[in-house]
Order: sequence, then C-alpha cells, then structure tokens
Amino acid sequence: MAKTLSPLLLLGFSSTSPAQSAGQWTGPGELYGKVCHYCHDTQVGVPLFGRQLEPAYIKETVRQGKTAMPAFKPSEFTDAELDALIDFILHSQGSPVAE
Repeated sequence: MAKTLSPLLLLGFSSTSPAQSAGQWTGPGELYGKVCHYCHDTQVGVPLFGRQLEPAYIKETVRQGKTAMPAFKPSEFTDAELDALIDFILHSQGSPVAE
C-alpha cells in the first residue's frame, strides 16, 4: 500500500519547528515575520492587523491551535515573547514583511 504525504509536508511546513526557539528572537517583528507571516499575510490564514482581537483570544489560539492554525509551544517562543507579539499585532499599522 502506497503512503501519501500531506501537502503541508511536501511544502516543508511544520507547526513545531519555527526558524528559532524560545529566547532567541530579536523581537516581535522577527517572530511575526518568520512564523506568522507565511499564513496570515498570504490569505492562507485570516489577516491579524487591524482586527481588534482580544489578547486572551490570540494567546489561547496560539497555544491551543484552532482549525488549521497549529498550536505553538512555550519552547518555540515564551509567554513573554508571545505577549510582545500580541502587543505588536494589536498596535502596528500592518505587517512588517513586504511582499
């Protein structure tokens, strides 16, 4: 019986291996650009900027996952890094990553 690979595996995406690990990010802009941007700025995931989302909702979604959104562990980025990312998303005019 032939095994089939998930399309996400073929594209090289993994919910458990961002470019860096907790404590190694230079700031929330880098974290967003290297982890969130690939889905949320390309119409794969919903846009995040300007939506007036509740910080607790974002934190829960990031840690627990939701539908196609994978869960991210504290070993990937700390709660303090996540809080800074949430603040960045809620107070920035738009994505720092230019297409």
